[in-house]
Amino acid sequence: MVNTDQADEPDYLDSDADNDGLLDLFEAGFDNPLRTDADQDGLDDAFDLAPGRDAANGSGNPAEWMPDHDDDLLTPGGNVDFRDNDDDNDGIYTEFEFADPNGNGRPSDARDTDADNKPNYLDNDDDNDGLYTIAE
Repeated sequence: MVNTDQADEPDYLDSDADNDGLLDLFEAGFDNPLRTDADQDGLDDAFDLAPGRDAANGSGNPAEWMPDHDDDLLTPGGNVDFRDNDDDNDGIYTEFEFADPNGNGRPSDARDTDADNKPNYLDNDDDNDGLYTIAE
């Protein structure tokens, strides 16, 4: 079983699989506290393309349809955001980019330095000066 952050739980039981401080549900684009989840893969059945099937039991692969903001999924070592320590691939781990300043697990209050409607933790050029953040 996949255990991205090498913590005590496999990803399908871990609410923050990459340990970046953002709950996997929010990184995947789902936010519904009243959700139903038949296969217990962390996705509301209303949004789950295959309710009752998940990667944990080998009958599905969320990596085929989950968000990957840095488009590194098809490269060696690449992964979907909820398993990726650096969601925008700028060389700075998401947990250090103030993705969740108030610590509630929701990135809704994330910093957006250049006001381009892309939070810094998903923006590889945080100040929009044409230079990658990691190079500055």
